[in-house]
Amino acid sequence: MSENNLRRNCESCAIELTTLDMRQEPDLILCELCKPWVLDSIYQVPDSVIGIPIKNPEMFRLSLKLMENFTEPEHEHDWLTLLCDIFSRKSYDEEAYVSTSGSYMVNFLRRDYSNRWKIYDEEALEMFDEPKKEGCLEPEVLESVDFKPWSNDITAHSEFISEMKEILTNYLDKRLENQNEQEELKASGWGDYLKHISWIDNEPIIYKVNHRFEVTTEQINKVLDWAEKYDISNDFILQLFFDWATKYPNSDVDGLLYETNLYAPKVRLASFKHMPKSPEFCRLIYCLAKGYHGENLQCLMLAAIHRWRRALYPSHHFLVRNEEIWTRSFQLLGSIIQSLGKKRAKIDVGIIKIKGESGRWYGIQPATFKTVFQYWQVTILPKGNHICIDIQQQHEKMPIGDQLASVVLALANDSLIDREIHTLARHMVDE
Repeated sequence: MSENNLRRNCESCAIELTTLDMRQEPDLILCELCKPWVLDSIYQVPDSVIGIPIKNPEMFRLSLKLMENFTEPEHEHDWLTLLCDIFSRKSYDEEAYVSTSGSYMVNFLRRDYSNRWKIYDEEALEMFDEPKKEGCLEPEVLESVDFKPWSNDITAHSEFISEMKEILTNYLDKRLENQNEQEELKASGWGDYLKHISWIDNEPIIYKVNHRFEVTTEQINKVLDWAEKYDISNDFILQLFFDWATKYPNSDVDGLLYETNLYAPKVRLASFKHMPKSPEFCRLIYCLAKGYHGENLQCLMLAAIHRWRRALYPSHHFLVRNEEIWTRSFQLLGSIIQSLGKKRAKIDVGIIKIKGESGRWYGIQPATFKTVFQYWQVTILPKGNHICIDIQQQHEKMPIGDQLASVVLALANDSLIDREIHTLARHMVDE
C-alpha cells in the first residue's frame, strides 16, 4: 500500500477526508476547500517577470510546475543543464521567430560549453569529442551543426584566453591607476582640472593573438568602456573576444558591441547569482525571455526566473507556512462556511459560493494576478461581474484563511455591511 493511501487528512486544514483524489499535484492530500488556495500559492502567476508581461497565465502556471526542480544556476554547467532542458521541449515551428529544432539548439549549447571548458572539465571534454564518435549524432543533426568556428586543437581556447587575459590585465591595471589618481585629485580640490585631462593614454599597439587574431588599443578601450558602463564582468569580455576572433573575425568592434549590447546588459540587470560567461548563453537567455523561440519556451524561461526571485510569505504561501497557524486559519474558514449551512454556502471545484442576506450568490476564487491586499477575486453569480474587495492594510499579514473568512462573512452579510464596503454597495445599487 502506498504512503498516499495511508494519509487521509488534508495537509492544509487537517480535517479527515472521506474520499481521496490521487491525481493531485504535487503529491498533496487536500480537501476541496483548501485545494485551490494551496495549489495557487505554489504555482502563483505574476503579472510580469523582469518587466515582461505574462500573457498566458495557464501556460505560465504549467511552466512553473515543469521548472520546479531547477534552482538558480551558480555555475556555467547549471546554465547548460537548464537551457538544454528548455530547448529539448521545443518542436519545429515554422511560425516561430527562430525556427530551429530543439535537438539543434541542444547540440549547439553542448558544443559551445565543451569548446570553452574542455580543458578544465571532463564532461566538457567528452562533449567536445562526441561529434568524432561514429553514430553519436543523427546525420541530419550533425550536418546542421556548424563546427567551423571551433578549432580541433584542444588547447586553442585556453591559449587564446590566456594571451588575451594578459593583454587586458595591462589595460585594466592602467585604468585602476588612473581612477585612483582621479580620486586623489578630487580629494585635493582639483575636480575642475580633471575635466581637461585625457585618461586614455595607452600607446597605440596592434596585438596578434594566437598568431591570427589582430586587435588594437583603440578596439580594446572601446570594449572596456562598454563593459565598465554596463558592469559586465572581465570573464564575459574574454569570452566575447574569443567569439569575435573565431566567429566574426571580419566584424568591426562597433558592430560587435552593437549586437552584444542588445542582450548582455539586460541579462546583467536580471542580477542572476551567476551571469553566464558565454556570450552565446546570455544571448539565448535573452531570446528565450523575449519570446523569440516561441511562447512555450518563453514561459519556461520566465517561470524559472520567477521561481528564483519570488518573495514567499508564511501567511500566504503553503511551502513556507507555519503549519499550526495555517491549519487553524483554514479550520476557521471551514467552520464559518459550515455554520452558514448548505443553503447559503457551497464549496465547489475551485470556488467558494456564498449567498448574501440580499439573496444574491457570490463566488470567491484565487485571483489570476494578485496584490498584497487581494489574493482573491469575487464575482456575482451567475453573471460573473467582478467586485473589488481588498483587505485592510493593517490586516495584510494575517493568514490567508483568516482573510478569506472575513470576505465570506462580509458577503454573507451583504445587506448589513454594504456601507462599509463601498464596492459592494455600488453593485447592490446597480441591481
